[in-house]
Amino acid sequence: MSSNTKPTLLPLDVIEDIIDMFCNDLWTLCNISLSCRALLDRSRRHIFVHIYIRRKEQLENLSEFLDARPWLPPLIKQVTISPGDYPELLGVVPLPLFTRLPNLHYWGLKDTYSEDRFTLVMHRSALLGLRAHGTHINCLTISGVFFPSCTDLGRFLLAFPRVQDLTCISCSGGGKTSAADTVIRQRLAETVHYKRLTIGVTDRRAATFLTEISQNAVEHLTWYVDLSYDGWKDNTAAPLHLSGKFPFLDTLVVDITLCRWQRSQGYGRGLFTRIIEILAHIRLLDPAPSKGPTVTIRIQSDWLHKLYYFLTLDITTEVCQELERVMLSIPSPCIVMVRAWATAYTRGSYRRRFWTSRIDQIFAGLLRAKRFKAFLNPIDRSDSHTVAHEEAVSVLVASTNGEWFASGSLDSTIIVWDAESRTAVWDWVAHERSVDDLAFAPDGRYLLSVGGDTTPKVWDLASDAVLAATLDGHTARVRSCAWCSTGEWLATGSDDGSVRVWSGPGNEDDAFQQCYQLADPQCGAVGIVRVLFSPDARWLLALHTPWKESRNGHHLCLWDVGRKSDPGPIQKVLGGHPGALLDAAFDPASRSIVAGCFSWDQASVFIWDVETGETRSTLPTKKPTEEVMFSSDGKTVCTLATSDGKVNCWDAERCTVTLSLEGPGSDYCLCPRLSPDGRYIATGSNGSCGVVTLWRTSDGSCAAVLRGASEERSYTRSALDHLVFSGSGHSLAYGGELGRIFIHAIDDILAM
Repeated sequence: MSSNTKPTLLPLDVIEDIIDMFCNDLWTLCNISLSCRALLDRSRRHIFVHIYIRRKEQLENLSEFLDARPWLPPLIKQVTISPGDYPELLGVVPLPLFTRLPNLHYWGLKDTYSEDRFTLVMHRSALLGLRAHGTHINCLTISGVFFPSCTDLGRFLLAFPRVQDLTCISCSGGGKTSAADTVIRQRLAETVHYKRLTIGVTDRRAATFLTEISQNAVEHLTWYVDLSYDGWKDNTAAPLHLSGKFPFLDTLVVDITLCRWQRSQGYGRGLFTRIIEILAHIRLLDPAPSKGPTVTIRIQSDWLHKLYYFLTLDITTEVCQELERVMLSIPSPCIVMVRAWATAYTRGSYRRRFWTSRIDQIFAGLLRAKRFKAFLNPIDRSDSHTVAHEEAVSVLVASTNGEWFASGSLDSTIIVWDAESRTAVWDWVAHERSVDDLAFAPDGRYLLSVGGDTTPKVWDLASDAVLAATLDGHTARVRSCAWCSTGEWLATGSDDGSVRVWSGPGNEDDAFQQCYQLADPQCGAVGIVRVLFSPDARWLLALHTPWKESRNGHHLCLWDVGRKSDPGPIQKVLGGHPGALLDAAFDPASRSIVAGCFSWDQASVFIWDVETGETRSTLPTKKPTEEVMFSSDGKTVCTLATSDGKVNCWDAERCTVTLSLEGPGSDYCLCPRLSPDGRYIATGSNGSCGVVTLWRTSDGSCAAVLRGASEERSYTRSALDHLVFSGSGHSLAYGGELGRIFIHAIDDILAM
């Protein structure tokens, strides 16, 4: 700016309007108030409009604080008591606040941090004090507060007779009933007149109590449903209660938030069935179109694919269609609104079209009637334009020819990466819910995938990753897959307890056809979590689900698939381990198998002879071992202990530790991987540091430390728990919870 240019002067009323625009941005308001004395009064109006009391000392010193600032009391309009380690503060009645704050109209009690359930019991004198001095409170919020009975809840509500807006979240009316319940209900129905009622994650007794006392006055009724809340597991729809007539009901909102980390496991089906019953009841209340309430069902999810699976798999398409039919039969406005988050890449790529078109099909009738709306909330972050998975990485593999990496995720997608250019080549939706395992063909042309459905799929990378074959036969979710080194066989393991062997692409007439169905009759339907071929393609190993005991106690089975005939019954059953097996691996010569098991007081790593099935040796580690692997020369066994996150390298013959590695800081090591040449070990880490460390196997020294997304977003520390070296050993790829994949050349890493 030139020194002769005069700064632009704004009128004070314009600046005050700008301050009003930032009324909810406390940090900006504080900076404005410090910038100019003339702006202090206007900023104070917003900064002190809502105060929080979180400690006992704050409450005790509040009167002195107000005395020293006589300008403050008229500004305070809202008070929330939200204690942390002292939940008893919720039961304290600070009567001076009610008398000294002339414009106070909102009162809130929120116990959101206490681990123990706090039951609020107020003495009669305290309730009388509230009733005498709380008459100007017209908005009341109760969150995370439990009452011994609905009678106690009712007595507390009677202390605020002028409240018109009541919010009750995560509250309970207790399990006791008494003769006083009826009396309290009648008094509340006569005394209080809630025009706006919000209920969320509240037990059935309290929800019924609140709706019944409000039905003759309520105009706006909102139910919040959080499907990640444990209380919904027994009866998802319990708090949704609507009976009798609601003569003044103008709007009804059901706000559903989906689980962030897990599916709703069918809890939502009962919820939607109850919503259908409520809508049918509303239709009977008053058939006149002009008098019926506006009904809005809002469904919020963090990702579009989760929203789709919630509607089609948890709720089921049939229930959604029934909901649509009932909503279309109601004359008054009924709207379904869905909302999800999306990165800039998703909003501009095929993913948005793919998922939104399928969600639109579920509510096609409502869409035509203009009663269905879908919204995408943008995610504002530095990597939002980058090709990445939207959820955590679930599997990461490399082709043996060193050309490709492939990653699968909980968001149902597969991304194939060029190892040399380190860029994404193909990205597509592959399976329901998630991608669980991937396996490349030896020549890198085909990619085998399994996921949250019953059908393994083969993708042809030579033809732009088109679907080459769908492998039908399994009757339950398929967890694991493998491709033998000769390319002749594919194997898949499923929750139905079977291992199926399929032909490779060599014979065009019989390509990708089922050859054998293998199972352990003594295990029954115990699921398969891991299948792998020996390096010489002769043996096929199956690792059974560790948390389901088979009748004879073993979980590791071997078949000789290299005999060029039907493998028939199990060739080897490997036993002698004290606990459930967690991982297994062949040595490069296909002569030994190492396995780690869940055991605390006995050896947890066993090495078996493949030909004889006998135990060759045990490694003297008495900690649960979740990952095991042989080095490329077969002389070293690498193990990862579950309990302390330490990586140990053992001499396979002497059974002694030659190297021990620990994670950075307080982090555990995750997913150790040996480089093909045996010179390096790469380990991931959990969320506090979120780094990948490259170690030298010669002396255990640190060669390099690589950061993931946490380097770009310091406020987010994410686990990096999937790593793999390229088949050539020239590159290292890794990813984790945030869904991004990072690829580095080994030479570049060592030059850092």
